[in-house]
Amino acid sequence: MENTIRTRARELLAQNFQSKAHLINKLPENANFIQANLFDSFEFIKVIAVLEKEFTVTIDVADLANDRISTFEKIEQFVISKRPVK
Repeated sequence: MENTIRTRARELLAQNFQSKAHLINKLPENANFIQANLFDSFEFIKVIAVLEKEFTVTIDVADLANDRISTFEKIEQFVISKRPVK
């Protein structure tokens, strides 16, 4: 399932930032979006909204400050950590 989260996150970002899809699709899973100059701060707000909607999670300021959604790997870890324990 974890690879599904990474794959889905990559697909969503490519769909929502079509002009950057070729860069998104080539970005290594552990590459930082901001450091790679993939998204500026305004675009990152849209990234947050897309991820919150798709994965039904809330991303707050502390998550951003703690660098919890800056790579595809971290997105996966974050989403898994926010899911209810069964």
